[in-house]
Amino acid sequence: MTTVILAEKEDQGRKYMTYLGIKHGLKATMASGSTSLDKNTTVVCASGHLIELEEPEYYDQAYKDRDNMKILPLIPSKFAYEVSPDTKFLFYQAKKELRKADTIIVATDNDFEGGAIAFNILWLSGILKLNKRILRSYPTAMEKKAILRQFQKKSFKTN
Repeated sequence: MTTVILAEKEDQGRKYMTYLGIKHGLKATMASGSTSLDKNTTVVCASGHLIELEEPEYYDQAYKDRDNMKILPLIPSKFAYEVSPDTKFLFYQAKKELRKADTIIVATDNDFEGGAIAFNILWLSGILKLNKRILRSYPTAMEKKAILRQFQKKSFKTN
């Protein structure tokens, strides 16, 4: 069995690593180890929005002129997304680890934005089409006691 914890930000992920007892470097964006959750637990970090909406000119070159108000509003039949060039490494690192997982714990911030970031990563990486157990953790604080309580009680919501 393999459990992957998806963190929204690098500092959040490193706190999970530290408090769950997973050894990692100062700038680590991923680390694995044995925890109370699973003998093979991996924490992977996003960096906020790894996935962005395509720029307007993706839909039509006419939208490249940002001063032309006559062509607005831009409402495509289907919005397109892309992996941010600045964070491709983090996206593909997360995708690789999420594919290996039997259980995924979405441990992004406890808000709609955190949920959307995780959903977009899971969706664009194709994870939602796979038979994975996906759980949602709702962290209330980033202090050691709160993180340990959250993961030790295994009080997750199923998606």
